[in-house]
Amino acid sequence: MENDKEKDDWDLNNPPVFYYSRERRLERVSPELRAFNEEGIERRRFLNRIFVTKKNSVFFIAILLLCVMVGMIFRLTGTDKNIGLGRNNLTVVITREDGVAIMEIVKNLPKKGEAYLGAVDIAVSPVMPKSKEGEVMELPPVFSHRIIFTPAVSESYIISLPFEENEVFVVFRTANDQKSQKLRVEKAK
Repeated sequence: MENDKEKDDWDLNNPPVFYYSRERRLERVSPELRAFNEEGIERRRFLNRIFVTKKNSVFFIAILLLCVMVGMIFRLTGTDKNIGLGRNNLTVVITREDGVAIMEIVKNLPKKGEAYLGAVDIAVSPVMPKSKEGEVMELPPVFSHRIIFTPAVSESYIISLPFEENEVFVVFRTANDQKSQKLRVEKAK
């Protein structure tokens, strides 16, 4: 009983003794760490966290270069084959089979809402190389065709083109809308 009473008195009357205090620890640290502890924790910015070590910097730069290269590859090699015309979604692919260029157009209606129905005029022309200064070039031939969009959810149109060039310029025109696209002729699979 007496030990319990002494323990209670000790806890109440005397503050605990710390044998290794924070102040004594900070006496032996570098001035930078001491300044950091005196000023408090400063939130680091995002870029400061990335460039703390050389490994982090190299890794971050490698990721950026990879993203730029992927973007350039898509930009330079891919031509978008999807066209929106009068709220219809058109997928246009031109392939060459047995020396004949064949343009396939697939029309899909949107899932919701109204879309254009009716005549669509199509004009196709080969992409001509740039003329040299002072050289007069004749106009490229233009092939025109007309198709009719019906209320069907999906329609497919196949048109043969009289061109041997590997790149063509296609223009789609309705009564209210006009879209154009440069397409590359692909080899048949």
